[in-house]
Amino acid sequence: MDRWLRTRLRHGSTRRAGLRRARRRNAGLPHRPAGPPQGRRRRRRLRQQHVGGGAASLATDLLETVLDHEPSLPSTWRPESPRPELAPLLGLWWSEGSPITFFVRDGQLWSRLSERDPLSETRYAADGPDRFRAVEGRERGEVLEVVRDDSGEVERLYFATYAVTRQPLAFADLQD
Repeated sequence: MDRWLRTRLRHGSTRRAGLRRARRRNAGLPHRPAGPPQGRRRRRRLRQQHVGGGAASLATDLLETVLDHEPSLPSTWRPESPRPELAPLLGLWWSEGSPITFFVRDGQLWSRLSERDPLSETRYAADGPDRFRAVEGRERGEVLEVVRDDSGEVERLYFATYAVTRQPLAFADLQD
């Protein structure tokens, strides 16, 4: 090993290319011509061809992709206009010990099984007098029936044949 190589190795300033040249010299191999290796030239040429005028279009494409996939923000809360026909249905109800909250959003009747789970929400559309059908959400297609007492007050609901009451009741207590 010659003195130049030993000095470079000791000080840690040797590049790989310099080491290769030094090894070739010491091994008696011919020296490669100066200039970047063929692979680097090829990469540089490709980079120049694709980046030149396309940087602006690439940035635009990336921005459009981000905006297309970014989740939308929920709409700001606005007080709902009163819906007197839905007022007796709103609030907390119970079905087999599980709470269900009925509320109005965008003028339509909605229910939520859990405050922490937005996927448990269901939207209803009127399907006749005292009858609603779930048109969106996890219970889509099911029927919500309103049962009234003799005075016309809402007594209970039946959602997909399950009794829904204002108080948490055991199944045996639901029998009339």
